[in-house]
Amino acid sequence: MTKHAGLLVSLFFVAVCAGQAPGQDYVWIEGESPAQANVPIETPGSSHGEYLSGGKVLQLTAEAGEVARKVPAEGALFSYPLNITRDGNYQVWDRIGYELARCPFDWRLDSGDWRTVQPDELTTDLMELDFFREIAWLPLGTRRLAAGRHTLEIRVPRFLNARGEPQRMLYACDALCLTAGDFHPNGKFKPDESGRDQADLAAGQVVFRLPEVKDQAARTTVALQGTWEICRDDEQRPGPVGEPIGQLPAHPVWKAIAVPGDKAETRHDLIFAHRVWYRARVQVPAALAGRSFLVEFPQNNLNTTVYVNGVYCGFGKSPFARFTVDATRAVKPGQVNELWVGIRDAWYGYFNDPHDPLRLRRHWNMPARFFGTGWQDLVYPVWSHPQSGLLETPVFLAAGGPAYAAEVFVKPSVSHHRLDVEATVQNPTSQEVRGVVVCEAVDLRTDRVAKVLPAGEFTLPAGQSRVLKLGDGWADPRLWWPEEDAQLYTLRTTVRIQDRPVDVSTTTFGFREWTLDGKDFKLNGLPWHGWADCFTAPDRDSWLAYYRQHHERFYRFWAPHRFYGLDDEQAFNFFDRHGIVVRRTGVLDGEGMGYQGDHAEELGRNWIDQVCTQIRGERNHPSVMVWSLENEISYINAINAGWIDRWEKVTAAAWDRVHHGLDGRSVDPTRPVMVDGGGAGQAQALPVHGDHYMA
Repeated sequence: MTKHAGLLVSLFFVAVCAGQAPGQDYVWIEGESPAQANVPIETPGSSHGEYLSGGKVLQLTAEAGEVARKVPAEGALFSYPLNITRDGNYQVWDRIGYELARCPFDWRLDSGDWRTVQPDELTTDLMELDFFREIAWLPLGTRRLAAGRHTLEIRVPRFLNARGEPQRMLYACDALCLTAGDFHPNGKFKPDESGRDQADLAAGQVVFRLPEVKDQAARTTVALQGTWEICRDDEQRPGPVGEPIGQLPAHPVWKAIAVPGDKAETRHDLIFAHRVWYRARVQVPAALAGRSFLVEFPQNNLNTTVYVNGVYCGFGKSPFARFTVDATRAVKPGQVNELWVGIRDAWYGYFNDPHDPLRLRRHWNMPARFFGTGWQDLVYPVWSHPQSGLLETPVFLAAGGPAYAAEVFVKPSVSHHRLDVEATVQNPTSQEVRGVVVCEAVDLRTDRVAKVLPAGEFTLPAGQSRVLKLGDGWADPRLWWPEEDAQLYTLRTTVRIQDRPVDVSTTTFGFREWTLDGKDFKLNGLPWHGWADCFTAPDRDSWLAYYRQHHERFYRFWAPHRFYGLDDEQAFNFFDRHGIVVRRTGVLDGEGMGYQGDHAEELGRNWIDQVCTQIRGERNHPSVMVWSLENEISYINAINAGWIDRWEKVTAAAWDRVHHGLDGRSVDPTRPVMVDGGGAGQAQALPVHGDHYMA
């Protein structure tokens, strides 16, 4: 052994004794403090030393040309004496670095047989210390140990390739833990430490309160903005991605987190926690018994599983798209209700190979910046968008009684002097419900009812929904035009049961019609020629002033980017009110060659689902003139990578789904679609030529 070993003997015993709390059947060892070592002990710093036990980590690094000089022929050896207080089977865990890039190493107890640990053995509780420098817990195995003194040894042999040439050596160890019970990794914290601070404890006391309302048909809401709790729910081998998380975590450790926000920014320690649960508590007044209860999510990434009071309530598959979950059967009025929201993050957006279950897993230590590089193995439209979690504020809502309007789609037609509405009525109860739906258009300038549509009757079996199609002629509506203080209406939708209103909801819309006539877009029957300058401004007011001063004719609003601090719904309300014409671009972006054609069909299916879900949440806004489904996938990514013919079939399917829908229900037949950069496709199948960089 080298002279470095003797310097560390006393330090080691302090670390071990400190890790053995009375009555605890575990031993905690600081990795940077071996009793003996035959190589110099390196403990380099880290940008996130606060994630490390004792603030330090043992590290062994040697480039191929340095191996003979830095590492003895027998390999690097680290020896850790320890004391076991009682007989038992002990799990042995190593908090180890360099995920998937570490070299093989061996371990043993008490001069037993060496057991080799390969670089691809799966860790858990992964955390990012620095760029491509991680730390995570790895189970080494289980050994039967008698009470008394023992020695744990780690050996890092010289790493040779198939030709017998030395390879780079990487090994890092923060801590080792032996425990007689099941070990539940929790960062740098020992088995008898919760790791929760005062902010975490305070988060567990936060209760959002749903207001009471006297009107039995009026809705009441509470925005769930503020402090939530969050816990990891790591899985070593990824299961199916596009379906709900099947069970709640057995041993959650709850930490405080601000909502809304990207979890990587609000809690960097969770950037590599790719499956997490958010938890909030909502007080629901007893007076709201008999109501329906919903949770609205404006924007999450990647997908979302919702439980209330331990009862599964729903799943949202698509990222960056508004969706709503009915939680009626789980909510308990008169008490505090626990809302659990499970999130698989953007790192789950990679291809999950059924023949290679670790293919997806190998991406999980990839730094976030790589989401914006080319040739990604992605099958969800999240290129350049690693932001994950509850990105906009969820809303907890109490709707009507035994039935409510779950969705309302307003379809004005200027050319036919007509207003049509598709109202989806939901019955979350266990009994059949019969009733009628009445829709009234209220002028927002005068607050007067301007039009009442004939009522629609419905009969709904238990737990079912139905789309009612209501409509009538309207000879003289006030039209929405691109002007300041543009004309807007509110559609007031009332669900009545036994001649009693049980639910009233409102939907803002503008009476306008976008059509195509040859080369022209037409707004309300008149040609609308669009031009715009890509400009920035210090704030919204300055932006609007520039837009007016330079006679801009439309604005490209690109998902999922915010508009001067406004979330999507706030931004659309701004555009609607100020008469800003919007070309809405979706999240799928091929500008940087970010997608591969190997999985074009799976990417296409997930993209079409995302596009349709997003459009359904935005289609009532009059300011949107055209849906631009993607940016430069056809124009750059697919055509230059050789999969344009396959992708054109996907694009055609997307257009068909938006305009014609499934089972006769179109997502939005009131506007055209386009793609940014790809023209109208090789077959000229799209209604709009979306060309880029024309000479």
